[in-house]
Amino acid sequence: MRFGKWRYIIIIIGALAFAGGAFVYFWQYDRILPNTPDTYYKIFNKLEILDGNETTAAEVEAKLDQRLTQYQKTWAHLAGTNDTVKLKALFYII
Repeated sequence: MRFGKWRYIIIIIGALAFAGGAFVYFWQYDRILPNTPDTYYKIFNKLEILDGNETTAAEVEAKLDQRLTQYQKTWAHLAGTNDTVKLKALFYII
């Protein structure tokens, strides 16, 4: 089965779909707007981090560390430092 010119149209549509997906990913996850509440809510939404079933401080710390690791690049940009000790301290304060 030969596609002829349709093959190129399918390739172009696929490339546009991939580019569109990459743009949406960049727009929603990598874009940093420090002056908007959405950025802070994405990082510090305590309802997503802690579910209330934590029985020890170690469990809370493990969940907070996991969230910090997930958003470390964004948080380092917002905090203005790459020092992990300072980032962790600031993250725990907020």
